[in-house]
Amino acid sequence: MDGRLRADLGRIRQVSGRLGQVERGFSDATGFTGLDGAFLGSGPLAAALESCVTGWSQQRSALIAQLSNVARLCALAAASYERTDTQLTAALDKAMKGGTGERG
Repeated sequence: MDGRLRADLGRIRQVSGRLGQVERGFSDATGFTGLDGAFLGSGPLAAALESCVTGWSQQRSALIAQLSNVARLCALAAASYERTDTQLTAALDKAMKGGTGERG
């Protein structure tokens, strides 16, 4: 590599979009409801299953928040790279017009 930073803005935006899709998928997931001891044939089994579902719900919420944050950061990174590139292009165009190499 020649030391220059290259960013594929399309890919960065794509990552953001895909993470958003995963986030929505997790958000739409539903847990088990209405599974009582009579349905399962055991009160302790129903309690254990409810505990598992509750724990998963908490972990799922944390995962959704993390996915949302990373998706947001990817979108911000792409926008920042694009803004920096636009500013750099403008500065280079201005410098070229002020020097001997007149451009557009």
